[in-house]
Amino acid sequence: MVASPSVHITPISGKRDFNNLSTTNTISVTSTLNPTPYFSNIIIIAEGWPSWVYSIGSVFKDAKIHVSSESIMIKRQIHHCFDPSIEWWDWCTWRAKVSDGNLSLPILFCIQGSSSFSDKCFTSLYDMPISPKASFIIAIDVLNDDLVTEAQRSKGVFIHMNENKYSNPFIAGKGLKCRTVSHSLCGGATCDKRRLVVIKEGVDWIDYDNSNQNQNLRMLGSSIRRTLISALDVTQKGKLKVPKRNSKEIFSKEQLIPSNKLTGCIVMVPSVFTKSEVYRQLTKKEILTIKDLPENMISKFTHDRKLISSDLLQLIIKAAPAKLLWE
Repeated sequence: MVASPSVHITPISGKRDFNNLSTTNTISVTSTLNPTPYFSNIIIIAEGWPSWVYSIGSVFKDAKIHVSSESIMIKRQIHHCFDPSIEWWDWCTWRAKVSDGNLSLPILFCIQGSSSFSDKCFTSLYDMPISPKASFIIAIDVLNDDLVTEAQRSKGVFIHMNENKYSNPFIAGKGLKCRTVSHSLCGGATCDKRRLVVIKEGVDWIDYDNSNQNQNLRMLGSSIRRTLISALDVTQKGKLKVPKRNSKEIFSKEQLIPSNKLTGCIVMVPSVFTKSEVYRQLTKKEILTIKDLPENMISKFTHDRKLISSDLLQLIIKAAPAKLLWE
């Protein structure tokens, strides 16, 4: 078999190398997949923006990466946004390869999107003959933010929801567990949360982590804690006057921010032009930084504004943050 060409993706700045991970106090979900073995193919199936591309690509650098999205916009711009060697993936070609037995193993599937989208994809893939030899990481949107109080959210607290009642019908029906992970616990500056399902060749790794002999695997996250100020550009000007109470929601520099507020809020932040804090909206570059895009991709988007429309920005905002997926 001819080895797949390497995919060169600039890793997110400041992230640790999984191959050099030696501590047993904090072991991430992804590290349980053991990045040392060679994945022939990584197939990313996203409902919108496929942030798995630059999260997983910097861990398994020798695998061939394929991307699929329900968004036509992503298909049109895939080679403008990502490495040219990344190929588009579609169901029809995949089913034909499964039927012909023309597949390179092992395979890692990375699925991200809403509960219904994730369930649909996982149901189709899990019942195929290739499933026992494949690994899956599924990031499912978590919408029930009311489970976390504002006080807990500001401190980066998140909730483990391992009971089946929080799983999708198909996942729960298979007896698989899930874990809810917050972006803030993984070093991010938003209130984003995702349910993660992790399966390695038929083994439920969330359930394995919860067993008594694997207490050390329960810890998840980064020692670095970030808030809004981590992504701020203090050279931006703003207004000194406090906005009216009935205007947009205001966030301070030390707060976490919900992703759905990134383009519709006011931030009270420092500026080099005044001793007092100013009131302004977040810039596009700050939003992309908050959503953990790699520096080279942010630079590309901010230098050529035609690459990122308002619609594409909204897809990025809705997608799972990269730091969360990395962990």
